Amino acid sequence: AEQRVIQARSLITQNRSSLLPQLGASTRSEQSWDDNKKTTSLHRFGAIINWEVDLLGRLRNSLTGSQYQLEAI
Repeated sequence: AEQRVIQARSLITQNRSSLLPQLGASTRSEQSWDDNKKTTSLHRFGAIINWEVDLLGRLRNSLTGSQYQLEAI
């Protein structure tokens, strides 16, 4: 029973996080030299923000179902 409670709480946390924006970042650096020993450096930075709008309530209903599942244990 304790394992099912832990699993249900984990599912609630996962479903709650799906309601929030997802953030990501990346970096990349390169350095090269030519025949004249001239150094060229390239630095790239990237950011990604992803958010799913819950127009039909699928994400919210999934969270509610997870909470009911925990209460049923």
